[in-house]
Amino acid sequence: MSTFLSQPKLLAFSFLLQSLAFSGAAWAEVTIPWPAEKSCVAWQTKKTMFLFNSVVPIGINCEIAVKDTVGVAGHQITLTAPIERFDSGEASRDKEVLILLKGDVQPVLEFQSKPLEEAKWTTLLNGELKQLDGELKLGGKSYPVTAELTVSGDKDAKTFEGVIASTFTAFDIKPPKVAGGIVASVEDALNLRFKILSKDIQH
Repeated sequence: MSTFLSQPKLLAFSFLLQSLAFSGAAWAEVTIPWPAEKSCVAWQTKKTMFLFNSVVPIGINCEIAVKDTVGVAGHQITLTAPIERFDSGEASRDKEVLILLKGDVQPVLEFQSKPLEEAKWTTLLNGELKQLDGELKLGGKSYPVTAELTVSGDKDAKTFEGVIASTFTAFDIKPPKVAGGIVASVEDALNLRFKILSKDIQH
């Protein structure tokens, strides 16, 4: 029947399906190559090359500061990261990220959690708190975000890891394209990840 694909078209269609499957798997399964014994943050997105091949660029920044401020309302975590210190392994891309994240308006990316009363702070330290709500300050604006959390380690040496799963458009950023998207285009998905060692938290 004429509805069947010809052999060349069938091979092309099969290749497309495999590429799309790889794209989803790569995004879901890729791990961040965190440096040992350092607290760091990272951005992670999806990039399609020449319409088919998918890659997952990652930029890591270990020049960060984390502070726990205790006030009347409870503990409040503030994390700051200079945007120019993100390193993806490609200098040109890092310069583009500096522009995309509006480093000229606000050179430091900042996350500030909502205050946690003492009981909730204890659940965070025990690894029982799975989400941390707060605001991400970017380009002179504040955006509500939620970080998914995991906690490991013992009482005196804990590691807090997590991800803010979001999109470029959620932060008023247009995903970049090269040659109108024919050569390369970045999907709207944007993950902001972190690994914080308890020894690096300022009190």
